[in-house]
Amino acid sequence: MNQTTAKLQQAVAQAQSAEESTSALIKLAEHYRTFDLAQALQTAEKAQQIAQNQPVSPQNQLTILTTLGKIHTDSRSYEAGIQVLQQALAKADALQDRVMQAQILSNIGFIFLEWGSFTESLSYFLKSLTLARQTNSVRVEISALNGIGNIYGESGNNQEAINHLEQALTLERQLDSLGEEVALNNCAFHYARMGDFARALDYGQQCLKLSEARNDPLGAIFARNRIGEAYMGLGEYAQAQAYFQQNLDYLRPYNLKPRRLHTLYNLGKLQLANQQPQAAIQYLEDALEIALGSHGKQYIYEVHELLAIAYKSLNNLDMALHHFEHFHATKEAVFNEKSRNARRGLEIAYRTESAQREALILQQKNAELEREVEERKRAEAEARQASQAKSRFLATMSHELRTPLNSIIGFAELIELELREQQNLPLAEDVHRIHRNGLHLLELVNDVLDMAKIETGKLVIYPEKVSPWLIVQEVAEAVAHLTKEGVAFQATADPNLPDFVVDTVRIKQILFNLLSNAFKFTESGWVKLTAVATPAAIQFIVEDNGIGIPADQMPILFETFAQIDIPQNRTLRGTGLGLPISRDLARLHGGFISVESAVGQGSKFTVTLPRNLHEGASSHE
Repeated sequence: MNQTTAKLQQAVAQAQSAEESTSALIKLAEHYRTFDLAQALQTAEKAQQIAQNQPVSPQNQLTILTTLGKIHTDSRSYEAGIQVLQQALAKADALQDRVMQAQILSNIGFIFLEWGSFTESLSYFLKSLTLARQTNSVRVEISALNGIGNIYGESGNNQEAINHLEQALTLERQLDSLGEEVALNNCAFHYARMGDFARALDYGQQCLKLSEARNDPLGAIFARNRIGEAYMGLGEYAQAQAYFQQNLDYLRPYNLKPRRLHTLYNLGKLQLANQQPQAAIQYLEDALEIALGSHGKQYIYEVHELLAIAYKSLNNLDMALHHFEHFHATKEAVFNEKSRNARRGLEIAYRTESAQREALILQQKNAELEREVEERKRAEAEARQASQAKSRFLATMSHELRTPLNSIIGFAELIELELREQQNLPLAEDVHRIHRNGLHLLELVNDVLDMAKIETGKLVIYPEKVSPWLIVQEVAEAVAHLTKEGVAFQATADPNLPDFVVDTVRIKQILFNLLSNAFKFTESGWVKLTAVATPAAIQFIVEDNGIGIPADQMPILFETFAQIDIPQNRTLRGTGLGLPISRDLARLHGGFISVESAVGQGSKFTVTLPRNLHEGASSHE
């Protein structure tokens, strides 16, 4: 593998033109796909950047887009994958390249399949299959047959799935290509689903033998997982352990987290079957970390379920309950998404006569999903009642706390002034601390009250026409006390920016929260506040060159009471309400907050607000 990498890198270095460079980079990216998805994406994006700035043939541009789409799909960045592949599809249509159109349609079909949108997926596969047969493209025909087989499998019709996958395998054997390994792997997986573990083992072993003969490490990884799953189904745990462990040992040095996730999940499941819950937890905790980072929702809830079972068997009921709660919450989200996608795509399947039979299967699946949704709705109603009761309590408690707090703050301020007039400075300093801490406590109580108002739908905003430049100036003055030595602060806005309609107090509150965090996590360097205009919105940008936010902490950034787990935050904690409140206030204005961050490089928060506050946005509903 190292020799291949070096050879491809040398080809990139020796390229004499943009055409040669992009072609060499895409070959290198395809090679990286087998063991380092991050490097593959970086290489493909470099090729795309060259193609955007220098003349490159349309065919090469199409290849770049297709490769990027496949890498995004491998990384489970499905929305990005579809966006790039749709661009590739339009370019293939302009070039009248029907073979590439068929292949791209199949690639999009697989993304919708991963999303659980079976009808939309089926529509793309059927179009791909039609084009493939019209152009006599056996390779694409195989891809479409595999996709349709997988749809049948996901719909519970494993026998029909096997029929399509065996057709694909027959065509692969005629081509004598690397795709035969994929077909064998698919057949092994679905035979295991049917409970025919002996047949699954046979196909898995054929796949492994072929992969090793062709020096295809990625194919071998899939094959060993299939073989291990088959042995596990047959109750031969030692054999299963050997194949899973071999995969784990091979994958350890490479950046192929989705592949390692599957193996870790299998090892955890195996240890549970072998009544080794403590060993299972070690594998499953590693699997959960990868699953959370790759946003693979289905794997997340499956791993949570196994962790709950493992902790329960160890009588650690607190951890078991924790993972069962996450299991149900994530599974609920998955089924809700699948149900929504299934309903949205149902019409597509009925547009062609050939899809009507498949649509009947999908209706049955949708009925099951609807039952899941009804159960979820009942659970949601109970949770909502509990949440509303909590919010009412918080609102009442916050009001009760504010009255004595305001008295404490006021009296402390008066006493401090009198003591300073008497030149009793040591005692004045003590009272000053009371005053300062009282203000801090009042700030925390106000945060809790704001969140309670938002959750109960009682927060009202008061819109007015205002200049973004004026907001920036006033916020810059208000945060002057937050600045610290070694951190430069710069506030920039054009006085000629167009006025827009917002609740000025609430927008300042958003920016103050974001700037407070920026100063809090920037020890030296700079913090910037900028306002810019787009055709439809005003954007306020708060950025810094501080410690940055770890990628695995980004999903919890806007969760209520959540604190990102970094050493600095353990000594600088707040309520964990600043960002959730800011997000909800932006939403009340019809806007949103986006985040970009890298560890060691800093963070950038962008608040996007429409210029005209739409009617009905003045209160939370």
